[in-house]
Amino acid sequence: MIRLARPDEVATIQRIEAEAAKRFWGLGLIDHALGDVTPAEDLLAAIADDRVWVLTVDDVPVGYAAATAEDGFGYLQEMDVLPEFGRRGFGRQLVEHVCRWARGIGYDSLLLTTFRNVPWNGPFYERLGFEPVERSEWTPAMAHICRHEKDEMRLPWDARAFYRKRLDVSSS
Repeated sequence: MIRLARPDEVATIQRIEAEAAKRFWGLGLIDHALGDVTPAEDLLAAIADDRVWVLTVDDVPVGYAAATAEDGFGYLQEMDVLPEFGRRGFGRQLVEHVCRWARGIGYDSLLLTTFRNVPWNGPFYERLGFEPVERSEWTPAMAHICRHEKDEMRLPWDARAFYRKRLDVSSS
């Protein structure tokens, strides 16, 4: 089941994020940031805006997604599933849920940033219908997201990319 996250679930969401990040250990991409999670105040603000969802098993969150609206598109900020619950379609369900959210508020696309060549990143999203976005198509908000990831999160942008999924707004 997917539902809106509650404020009392912030620590659980942060644990999900930290556990999911461990899969990156040794890839040389985020080793410097392992253990970093979305700050509680950021999660609480997003929860208050109804932009964080949890996927539960027996009413216990095992995955989550957070999104925002940027420059006329929905943006999937984070999506994580506990590794022991991986490969069950939960990530796909969360992404589809965020696509419905974005379509429901009138956006014709959902964007995200991810590592291009990590199997559970770029190739995963491509299987869900996302396509890489050429730099020439970037909006000011996309350039801001890139700078934030490079400068503040210290993510290697030579290994990352924006991906976009076109949404059929006529079906919302």
